[in-house]
Amino acid sequence: MEIFKNSSPTNLTRLYPWLHSSIFPVQSQSLIYCAIPKIASKTLVSLMIYVYIRDTIDNLKKNGTNLDKNPNEINRFINTSLLIKELKKNGISIPDNDKSIDSLIEIYLHLLRFESINNKSPSLFLNPWRFSLKDVFPNVHFTSLTNLSNIFSSQFTRVLFVRHPFERLASAYKERIATLPKDRIQSEPHYDNIRKIICHRYSRLNSIERNNDLCTNYIPSFEHFIQYILIGTETTFGISRMDTHWQPYSTVCQVCKFQYNFIGKYETFNEDFHLLLKRLNVTDWNIEKRRGASGHKTKDYQLLYSSLSDNSICQLKRLYNDDFHLFNYRIEDYINRTTLNC
Repeated sequence: MEIFKNSSPTNLTRLYPWLHSSIFPVQSQSLIYCAIPKIASKTLVSLMIYVYIRDTIDNLKKNGTNLDKNPNEINRFINTSLLIKELKKNGISIPDNDKSIDSLIEIYLHLLRFESINNKSPSLFLNPWRFSLKDVFPNVHFTSLTNLSNIFSSQFTRVLFVRHPFERLASAYKERIATLPKDRIQSEPHYDNIRKIICHRYSRLNSIERNNDLCTNYIPSFEHFIQYILIGTETTFGISRMDTHWQPYSTVCQVCKFQYNFIGKYETFNEDFHLLLKRLNVTDWNIEKRRGASGHKTKDYQLLYSSLSDNSICQLKRLYNDDFHLFNYRIEDYINRTTLNC
């Protein structure tokens, strides 16, 4: 642990490259958040960016900075020209009469809180993962932390949200693999490609059918998806190369090393999120809608596991053992088999 504390963020991202995209420091609040896909990360990342911008702008204004007259000063913290480009790329245009930096910031803060440009505009789908966040906001880089040992002090908040490992995995399957391109809000070519790989490797389509690209609209079974993700997971190296949507979050966030001291659960998200809002002094957040929520129920996810063999379930239990053990989740909440002997 001491070696970890005394390492630089740059060195740690060489060892654990996914930390670069997972860790969000908000130094004005003495806080870091580790984002885990399929655990309300769209909402939580949006909150972190909101607080970062709010605190940055408040600090600049307290120091007498006029945002429109001092663009170079604000661009040290927020690349405003790139922000406009990223908004346009995601189908969000800034009105011509709101092109000042002050107006741009107000609009973006409103988008983060309410998913609309203003109180009169229609609701928009805002996915923070579709933005080059760490280019637009350079100080939310993990590597922007100058002294890693500071985050382990009792005054520093290390935020993590977790979810039942089997529900998170089933959710990733439903949304990333079992959803065809025509049914997506936004394109996901990476996961469409994985779906085709699973189809070619495990489906019963004959070679002619596969070559005719029938795999484009083929939805792999949950069983075949599990067989695919388990490849190579007998080793630490294999686990480190997994997609973060199904990589154990004990690995994604290096939970034993970072010693998180604010741990929320997806199962009690509303209560835990309220506590986080209070900690960050955010009083005007739209809490009615969780961003990216799929609408699937726990029973829908539980049903998927009935198709798996005992051997597959035991392999999953081994893969997610730390996630189960460290956060008091039980395999019995999803699997109820008297024959299971792992």
